[in-house]
Parts: sequence; C-alpha cells; structure tokens
Amino acid sequence: MSPCRSLIFCALVLGASDSALAQDRPLLEVAGGYEYVKEVLPDDSEANVTKYPKGLFVGAAWNVLNRVALVGEFSRSAEVLPAGVDAVGIVRFGAIDSTLYSTLVGGRYWFRQLFVQTLIGQVALRTKKERLDGTLDETLTDLMVQPGVGFSIAVNSHVSARIQGDYRQVLSDENRFKRQFRIGVGAAVGFGGR
Repeated sequence: MSPCRSLIFCALVLGASDSALAQDRPLLEVAGGYEYVKEVLPDDSEANVTKYPKGLFVGAAWNVLNRVALVGEFSRSAEVLPAGVDAVGIVRFGAIDSTLYSTLVGGRYWFRQLFVQTLIGQVALRTKKERLDGTLDETLTDLMVQPGVGFSIAVNSHVSARIQGDYRQVLSDENRFKRQFRIGVGAAVGFGGR
C-alpha cells in the first residue's frame, strides 16, 4: 500500500471513533504543516509538470459557528532544478530556484471531521536563474482561487491532526501559471471554547 493510501486509511479509521465525532470546534484555531504542490499544464506532458516538494503552510481560523469558519492561510513551496540535462532532455546552464507564495482568505464548512473550504487571494511565483550574463530574479503575481477538502482527527480537546487536498486555479488571462494540486498534512491547535 502506498504511503498516501496508508495515511488516508488511518485517517478514516481514527476519524470514525465516537470521541472524534463528538467534538465541538474551538473559537480560534491555528494550523500548520507540510504541503506538496504539483503544477501542470492542460496537456499533462512530463515537460509541463513542476513539483514543489519543499512546502510549508500556516493558517488561522475563527469558527464563527460550530460548522462555519473564516480562514486565512499563508504558504510557501519551493523547487530547485539543478544545472544539466533533465529526464525529458531540457538543458539548463544554471540552477533554477522557483518559489510559490500564496496568501489566501475565505470560508470553511464542517461536516463533523470533514471540511470543505474555498479560499481566494494572491499567489506569487519567484524565479531566480543563474545565466551566462548574470542572475535573473523575477516575481509574477496573480489572483488565485483554491477550493479544497480536508479531514481533521481530534488528538485531544485542543489539538487535532489534519490532512487536506486542494485544487488551485489562477484567475488570469495569461498562461503564466498552471493548474496546481496541493496536499497538506499538519496539525491544528484550538483556543477558546463555546
């Protein structure tokens, strides 16, 4: 069984316990963890796929009602492509350092431990390339929408483990950004009660 399937299976088994199903949401929540982002062009060829395995996210939520929350999130994912020839035959004379930054806000709706959310905000792609004539350092920014789904497992009354998956689409006329798929694994800490 793959690691991703094992993690989902464990989350479902633990999430079905009675103690996890009976939890109330704290008033405020701070979350963080690891994220993996995969970016693809519509033709899905291997040359048009970029993976950002070095990612972190932090977020905060205000649970306005037990099932409804206002959410804010910041994330950073990076990838360094070394100089040389890659698997699809692209030659790079210098390393390319690409970093995605996103700052998003939106809403979340809870169904017991399962939640759905839609966030909207800014995404920035910073690219740094070493070239023969010097260093190119550029940042492109745009508006992005991120619908997603997640699963939270109560560890105790204040801490929960979380896994979430998101689809990200940049709202732009230009094709500077691609479709992005994100998976996040982390923890959330709650403050205050109802």
